[in-house]
Order: sequence, then structure tokens, then C-alpha cells
Amino acid sequence: MPKRRSLPLDDASPQMKTLAAWCTDHGLNVRRTSSLQLKVGPFNVWPDAGTWNRDDDLKRKSGLRLFREAVERWGRESGIWVSGTIIAFPL
Repeated sequence: MPKRRSLPLDDASPQMKTLAAWCTDHGLNVRRTSSLQLKVGPFNVWPDAGTWNRDDDLKRKSGLRLFREAVERWGRESGIWVSGTIIAFPL
């Protein structure tokens, strides 16, 4: 299966750029899938709307702080988060 390409962040909103930078700073692969959405591991996030969901739970949740907490919890539970840094990120 071909690897999906990420759209550039050049024309992204400040909220999207900030969240993408947070992901990158934490060693996460982040992909812009549309003008409004980022994909981070099993998470889909719409930064401008402040909503997100997980691939295995399609109900949208609100709050980017809660999104970051969910990503950190996922990193710890999956064994790829060590001292606040993702050490290995499955593609």
C-alpha cells in the first residue's frame, strides 16, 4: 500500500501550526490529511474546531488539552513514550 503524503503546512491556520509543532517537538509523526485535519497515530484532530477522535472511537471529543493528554496516555500505554518523548513511532 502506498504511503499517504502529507499536505504542506504553509497555508495552515495558527492553531494547526501550533499543534503540529507540539507533535513534532514530542517526536510524533504528524500528517496533514486535509485543509482542516491532522493525523497523529490513531488520532484525527481538527485544530480550528478544537475537536478530535480516535480511529477506534469515532465520536468527536472537544478540547485540544484533552487531545494532548490522550496522545500522551496512548504513548505511555503503547510503550513508546519515555520521559515525555516518543522513542519509536509506528507508521
